[in-house]
Amino acid sequence: MKKIDWFIVISDLQRNKIPMSQLAKDLKVSERTIANWKCVNEPKFSAGVKLVELWRKTMNRIELPCSKEGRYD
Repeated sequence: MKKIDWFIVISDLQRNKIPMSQLAKDLKVSERTIANWKCVNEPKFSAGVKLVELWRKTMNRIELPCSKEGRYD
């Protein structure tokens, strides 16, 4: 099963001049939470939807960066 690669999503947004502080403010979470999503965890559904929408708008792309999970995917 493919999962959204949140590291790439958040990194792409940061490379496009959207600082972590702005993401945190827009999503109503701490910067530490954003950093955790980038490296360890994944966002709750509502925050994930907002991140995806922002990423698609910023990157002008539809298909999300995904990573395979599991050995036989």
